[in-house]
Amino acid sequence: GVLLSREWLFLNFFPPDTPGNISCIYCFDKFEPPEILSVKKITGIKQLLTVTWKMPEKIIPSQDLICQVQYRNLYSNSSVSYINCVLNVKKIGSCNLTGLWDSTEYSVAIRCISAVSIFWSEWSRGKRASTEEKAPSEKVDLWRVIESSHPAGSRSVHLMWKVYTLSPLSSFPPSGRILGYKIQYFPENNAALKMTNISTDKKTILLLNKEAYIISVTAYNSAGNSPEAVLRIPSTDEKCKISQCFDTFFSLMTKKINSS
Repeated sequence: GVLLSREWLFLNFFPPDTPGNISCIYCFDKFEPPEILSVKKITGIKQLLTVTWKMPEKIIPSQDLICQVQYRNLYSNSSVSYINCVLNVKKIGSCNLTGLWDSTEYSVAIRCISAVSIFWSEWSRGKRASTEEKAPSEKVDLWRVIESSHPAGSRSVHLMWKVYTLSPLSSFPPSGRILGYKIQYFPENNAALKMTNISTDKKTILLLNKEAYIISVTAYNSAGNSPEAVLRIPSTDEKCKISQCFDTFFSLMTKKINSS
């Protein structure tokens, strides 16, 4: 291609009233890329990350600087987003990224340009950070299988659950990140005897007596608990309803299959 002169580039990129004391070396030289000092969340503020960076060393004194922050959601494979920050020349720059997803990791990079330059710096090295955690917002989908009573009157209750998620993926996150599950149960007529188990699995087995029981399961993380999923386990003396009979039938069939 044709090598253009600095004078031609200057006249065509800048209007006639551009101050004549601007050196063309500043118009065409790139800065060194900025250095990201930190990308961090602010406790108690959701969907936000604060980015702080050190300005490039080679900048024109008394000129405004434009820095472009590039950020990407690492969960969704979504397109890259950008925000421009116009700053007076100083050593440290800062910008807030808002409207982000809860409990989600982001990758951030920055480049800068002087108001009198035509070339951006290279992109900085990227940094990663996660937004503020959000308590799980949806209750788990909970069901149970009741085995027939043992000779001593006790019975095993198998609890199983799954985490409710929305579709399509673009609707993420329907709930916060889950660290574990809290299972609470007590005799229906005596809530003072409430017991609590913690599990990281999506299933557990409870050994209950012949009384009716109330059972609840909640998902939790560092920000709090999900709404409770609650079910009632009937006493052994109650008449067999269709759903209860199915549980007993399912339990007997499972034992038969396992023993064959």
